[in-house]
Amino acid sequence: MQTDQPFVQAIDLVVRFPVKTKQGTKYITPVDGVSFAVHTGEVLALVGESGSGKSTLGRALVRFNEPAAGTIFVDGNDVTHVRGQRDLGTLRRQIQMVFQDPFGSLNPVRSVGQHLSALVRKHQGLRGDALRQQTLQLLETVGLSPASEMILKYPHELSGGQRQRVAIARALAVKPRFIVADEPISMLDVSIRADILKLLNRLKREFDLGYVYITHDLASAKYFGDRMMVLYAGQVMETGTSAEIIASPAHPYTRLLLSSTSGAWSRDTKLNTSVEAPDLFEGRRGCPFANRCPISTEVCLRDRPVLRAVGANHAAACHHADEAITI
Repeated sequence: MQTDQPFVQAIDLVVRFPVKTKQGTKYITPVDGVSFAVHTGEVLALVGESGSGKSTLGRALVRFNEPAAGTIFVDGNDVTHVRGQRDLGTLRRQIQMVFQDPFGSLNPVRSVGQHLSALVRKHQGLRGDALRQQTLQLLETVGLSPASEMILKYPHELSGGQRQRVAIARALAVKPRFIVADEPISMLDVSIRADILKLLNRLKREFDLGYVYITHDLASAKYFGDRMMVLYAGQVMETGTSAEIIASPAHPYTRLLLSSTSGAWSRDTKLNTSVEAPDLFEGRRGCPFANRCPISTEVCLRDRPVLRAVGANHAAACHHADEAITI
């Protein structure tokens, strides 16, 4: 159930990393002034190519990456620079992360039961039979049956889909209110991706969870995301409801992503763009997509565009958004 106050909010968030060059140390900004808000029970899909800043942004929300500027609020509290085991532990009981690689995120020498029971014991204070029953219940909740057998298995004995379900159960073990799901289906067989998305959707309803869903797949973003935010070079290109962005993309980059999506409405309209990598260095000018954009002009190279409304609850950061709709 949504309230007026968003559960997770980022304001002008910047994440930067040092890079050594011949001229000395410079900084890249894979997240450059990003703002958004997500309510309880809502899914915001972050969409973009590899290197667009999606995962860096997601990791900043759970404080795996330290923001260089901007503010992060979780449940109304400023958590931008929280430190220490106690405060970080409090934050991560509220917001958990499910990683892309379900094998790499699990300890190969610990059984499924050990992965889950340690968290249940620490965060729910259960012991003995109550601990075992709660661990079994978590496995049943994510569709791993019979739970009494699954609890004894090790990660190498599971399929990719089963391992990802264990990773999701592990996130649920601390009873979070929000999950950052970082490409949770990209390393799975196509045949089971839909099942994992259906599971995440069911958990959203059952536990009133909010999500930031990170993906490069617009089809899954449309299915799972209530709203969509398109990122390129760490900046927001377009934002709005998933349905409206898919139906009426207003940024040339969004149209490029759609034209590359299997079964897309614009499959036969391939935009003429370069494959040049974006400039991520601090102090860059103009629109980061200008060097690939088929309609860029001098103003695009000179001035960074701001998000402006192109419809109800729909905005794009493009100097030529009206023209982009017609290309």
